[in-house]
Amino acid sequence: MNLQCILVDDEPNNIESLSLLLEHVPGIDVLHCFTSPEEAYHHILRNPPNILFLDVEMPGMNGFELLERLPDLPMSVIFVTAYSDFAVKAFRAKAIDYVLKPILFSDLKSAIDKAKEQQAQREPQKVITEDRISLPTEKGIAFIQAAMILRLHEAGAHTELFLLNGNKMLVSGNLGEFETTLEPHGFFRCHSSHMINPRYLTRYLKEDGGSLVMSDGSTVPVSRRKKDDFLNLFGS
Repeated sequence: MNLQCILVDDEPNNIESLSLLLEHVPGIDVLHCFTSPEEAYHHILRNPPNILFLDVEMPGMNGFELLERLPDLPMSVIFVTAYSDFAVKAFRAKAIDYVLKPILFSDLKSAIDKAKEQQAQREPQKVITEDRISLPTEKGIAFIQAAMILRLHEAGAHTELFLLNGNKMLVSGNLGEFETTLEPHGFFRCHSSHMINPRYLTRYLKEDGGSLVMSDGSTVPVSRRKKDDFLNLFGS
């Protein structure tokens, strides 16, 4: 399976040049390119890549600041910079490598080889624990992949989980207890009683203050307090 990559650089010409070079590297797919680090941040939270190519000097938020804001994700980071002085800081920021602009193909290939090795080392663990979370139930602890959860609804002292297969789970604890666990997986709390997995969001309806339509046809309200956060994250 090819490794999925995201490119972040405020200069479109740099993104185009890097994309052209990556076309000649086998096993690499460029999924998305961002000139806005803020937009990249929100996308990566929901859909982390295998490899993140990250510029250092960018307006608003530099590459190090972007990386610091992100949770610990199973991706390999390669900094792309015009300044070799950033090398030490890049490694302290847990980057697998860095390449200097203008990019030499040999340097790029070397960095990607390191990223491939790092991803290969993570693969056995990923097969076993990929995206899994533990959930307390009345009978014990249930282990489930977060990607299988469509949405959550708080029901008193319990929380209802609506799953992709159409089943529903009742777990112990209110929604707030699961918010910290699920936010790194891209979940969004749209209401005091509701949290959704945005990958299964199909529509946003403005009527009646705002609501979200999920892939199973269910409708989830968006509170007024969360409306601006939602529109900033997912666009309108």
